[in-house]
Amino acid sequence: MKKIRTGLFLFLSWLAVILTAYIIILGIFIRSPKSLGIPGYIMTVLSFIPAYAGLVAYRYLRSRGLYISKRAYIIAVLVLTAVPRLVWVILVPTEPFSDFLHFHNYAVNASKGMFREYFEQFTVFPFKFGYGLFVALIYRIFGVSLSAVRYTNAFLSMVLVLLVYETGRKVFDEESARLAGILFALWPAQIMFTSVMASEHVFMVFFMAALLLFYEILDNAAKIKAYILALLTGICLAVSQVVRPMATLLLVVFAIYLFFFAKGDKKPVKGIIKNASILAVITAGFVISLLSISAVVCRLTGVPVWRASSGYNMMVGTNFESSGTFNDEDYELVKKYDYDYDRVHAEGFRIAMERIKSRPLRFLKLVEEKFEIQWASEEYGYIWSTRKIEETSPTGRIAASHPRFFIAVSQVYYMGILTFVIAGCVFALKKGIYLMVPLLLVFEGMVAAYTLLEVQPRYHYPVVPLFLLVGAYGIKDHCR
Repeated sequence: MKKIRTGLFLFLSWLAVILTAYIIILGIFIRSPKSLGIPGYIMTVLSFIPAYAGLVAYRYLRSRGLYISKRAYIIAVLVLTAVPRLVWVILVPTEPFSDFLHFHNYAVNASKGMFREYFEQFTVFPFKFGYGLFVALIYRIFGVSLSAVRYTNAFLSMVLVLLVYETGRKVFDEESARLAGILFALWPAQIMFTSVMASEHVFMVFFMAALLLFYEILDNAAKIKAYILALLTGICLAVSQVVRPMATLLLVVFAIYLFFFAKGDKKPVKGIIKNASILAVITAGFVISLLSISAVVCRLTGVPVWRASSGYNMMVGTNFESSGTFNDEDYELVKKYDYDYDRVHAEGFRIAMERIKSRPLRFLKLVEEKFEIQWASEEYGYIWSTRKIEETSPTGRIAASHPRFFIAVSQVYYMGILTFVIAGCVFALKKGIYLMVPLLLVFEGMVAAYTLLEVQPRYHYPVVPLFLLVGAYGIKDHCR
């Protein structure tokens, strides 16, 4: 088992290095010239000089022995997280549009008790009720206020930075965790995305909470407390699944780690039983919670929210002409079958399989195109936050009129972080930090999933906090 564990860790680490290096190459030499009109060699300089300057500055501060207490750090990182996000949502007040507008409209109705007044599309994509009802709760408490949603997003970012920090402490060490928190606080795309009424804000809190709870389980595996934590992990997974149906990926991640990497009992059989029982409690907590939430929501809306929407998403993800992104041609299927969940997803799955089988080589080319779209662009924060702005906001119009600057800042930051992710993977591999494995599995699992599913640049958003964790360790270890 030890050889299997070592070999699997080696494979996962180098796979992450290769994928990350490929993202950097695509981001600098393909994506950035497209979106910014900047030649690759200039983008290389723009990406690596700030990263190196930041590294030198951090090394200098580290050499000065600057240290503050944990309490002081938490206060500082919360302030550093809150201030730029509050400034952005005030100066760039994004109005809802497209799917975000559907969330808003449904939330307005639901906040008044009209839970069955929703856009027809919700019956085909039931997870949309999850975030819609969350916004409805905000409207119920504060009234119909877009500002309340934006401020809630900023608050959720503050919660998320603490989860990132605590996860960093579990996986690596205190210094890496603190640095990851600072990197999160300064993450440009997330700062801009805060003004957008997007489900990712809620999803990521519960997704990261589930991941952190799993690390707590590993710390308490020999205690009864592990089973309580396992139950809470399942509950967090269920809530995140209702908001965005990607949380089940963590169940696979947990299973792989528990059976191949977790420290077992001195007696192998007993260790396997222990790990299997923990996984069973996580799964039971997830299933029971998901079905319970679905039952309540179904009673209100008439639609069960436990069902995924993979058939349609696979059809979109295998559309060669649209490079696996949303397109009107595939959406016509939803209208053709009159928003019938079963027929839409069954036919969508059939079409997806037919496309792959009929043109396998073209599908492989499509995978490459999708990888670039999904992983090599960090422009989503700016684009979604400035697509539609309140007409009375002059600062919002100014921000919307300077896309090259804001996208360049986001892209440069992202490329710089990815550079340190490579270093972090290599350093962690050398030191045998197996606790990094769940982070790698989430990244690589999402890469695998999106070879089939619909892609957008913002769909890599859930992985960036994990990049920040590994990248922070890469910076820290580079400064030793």
